[in-house]
Amino acid sequence: TTGTGAALWAAWQDATAGRRANAVAALEGAAARRSSLRLFVSGGGVDLAAHALLLLTVHALIPPTAPVEDGFFEHQASVQKARHARALYGGAFHSGMPEPGEGLLIAEVRSDLDVSALTLEVDGQPTGQLEPSPPQHGHPTRWSGPVPPTEAGEVTRYKIRAHLRDAEATPVWASDSDPRPGGQEFAYESAPPPPPEWVRDALCYHVMIDRFARPGESLPAPGDATALYGGTLDGIREHLDHIAGLGCNVLWLSPVHQSPSHHGYDHEDFLTVEPRYGGDAALLRLVGAAHERDMRVLLDFVPNHTGRGHHLFRDAIEKDADAAAYYRFWQWPHYYRCFADVISLPELDTSDRNVQQVLVRAAQHWLTAYGVDGIRCDHVAGVDPAFWVELRRGLRTVKPDTLVLGEAAGLPDWLARYAGRLDAIFDFDLAYYVRQALARGRMAAVGFATWLDEHDRTYPGLGLATLLDNHDMNRFLWMAGGNVDRLKLAATLLLTLPGMPVIYYGTEVGLSQRSDGVIENAEARLPMLWSGDQNQDLLAHFQALGRLRRDSAALRRGDRRTVLADAEVFAYERSTGDEKVIVALNFSERPQRRELPALEHPVELGPLGYSVMGKHRSNAYIAKI
Repeated sequence: TTGTGAALWAAWQDATAGRRANAVAALEGAAARRSSLRLFVSGGGVDLAAHALLLLTVHALIPPTAPVEDGFFEHQASVQKARHARALYGGAFHSGMPEPGEGLLIAEVRSDLDVSALTLEVDGQPTGQLEPSPPQHGHPTRWSGPVPPTEAGEVTRYKIRAHLRDAEATPVWASDSDPRPGGQEFAYESAPPPPPEWVRDALCYHVMIDRFARPGESLPAPGDATALYGGTLDGIREHLDHIAGLGCNVLWLSPVHQSPSHHGYDHEDFLTVEPRYGGDAALLRLVGAAHERDMRVLLDFVPNHTGRGHHLFRDAIEKDADAAAYYRFWQWPHYYRCFADVISLPELDTSDRNVQQVLVRAAQHWLTAYGVDGIRCDHVAGVDPAFWVELRRGLRTVKPDTLVLGEAAGLPDWLARYAGRLDAIFDFDLAYYVRQALARGRMAAVGFATWLDEHDRTYPGLGLATLLDNHDMNRFLWMAGGNVDRLKLAATLLLTLPGMPVIYYGTEVGLSQRSDGVIENAEARLPMLWSGDQNQDLLAHFQALGRLRRDSAALRRGDRRTVLADAEVFAYERSTGDEKVIVALNFSERPQRRELPALEHPVELGPLGYSVMGKHRSNAYIAKI
């Protein structure tokens, strides 16, 4: 071991033992011995072991993140902030997407840079100029300019360059995350088509394949939450009647790609169905059976990363050159960007044109070879923004009414920019506030109503997939302390609001978890409950809500307006044409009685109670639930 390596080994030991001062002093001493290229060198070559020890020591010095009650939401919001910070560290940030409804491009430049101009550079077009806003001390300087001239339905690719007054300085290009040599290429599509019409009538059921069912036998009793439980695609097919009985007309499957895990987000092949699930033939059988019931099928698609066992990543490690360009190495072969810093999930370089084409062709394959109706895209925030333009256009060439649904979370003004790049996003903000208000009881009805009234106008041009829980967060019933009445109230809200409701498998029958997901989020993916283990009263409630939504155009497509909101009760109307539905919800654990406009008699609500009343052509409201 070199002297530097030995010092870093000692620093790592000090860091893991909590002797921070010793570790930091050793790091500073080692850093001073790096070469002019900031590398540790030994025996005429790069000392990779020293670099590894440096990273281990720094990682050990980072304070652990304090656990939070609903950690999924905090993590998702922080992704955008991290990408923004990385871009500004390199000099300039651009989200890669125009401001919603304004036709403007916004870029930010680090405040310490002396910049003379920002230009919009498009091959074959004159250079465009961005104009600066008045500077604010301590904040990046904002620059803005119009989107590049583009014919309707066409795409323009562009870069943004910051011109420094120091002519000898390294050129600075805007990026949406890690700076790119020569500049990141962004894409703008003029007048993209709207989301497919059918999503407005959709009610979706979300299945984790390994945890749902297998033909002719039960899955094992819950043990290790991360183990394989043996669910298959044929097992799902045999239970399509259960899903259809909820009123669901869309089935979303967890990743079907070949993968060693129970969840499938570490896939090892873009085109092969996992043999444990039944292979290609089983997927074809399931899609065919779903379509016979007028049920569409969505597949989970993971463009941000692969598993470490993916053949592309194995080639990248072994061959370098073109293969390595598919991933985001900063020092081949050991240092590469990973999803959530999980070393087994290397990130693809989705800004690379070749990577974009491979991913688009893979997604097209699932539509053409198996007849599926759309894809749910994992970790949207981590993917180059230009990719979404190429993906949506590529899928519509093979199936014009394809749905591209994105797992995009974070700040609303950021998410609104995805209109025209995605058809729909998950409404994680709604999920968060419903869980706070109805699972935890921490928000008054009037506060929730005020937030919802504003939220209804947040995402023009985007469909919204609404939910109570999913595979990455604590189940609603766990959050509610096992209180089924709170879950029934929340389900009534979910299935009577605008959007495409998504029911996570098992929520409808009382499936919960054994411990908090902050310890292991696979606790939210325990095996499905069947037969006598199901809460039949809860299931009947979900089934009634599904039938009601299926039969009511007002609930599927109607406008929503608040008719009453106070500390305990929230009531709203859904209306379209000559149909109206009034929903009243009691957020409190005490009975409530309220006079509501348009109702002849007061509405009586039990503790955590609900009432759904509708009228069609006639003047009288009739109780539905």
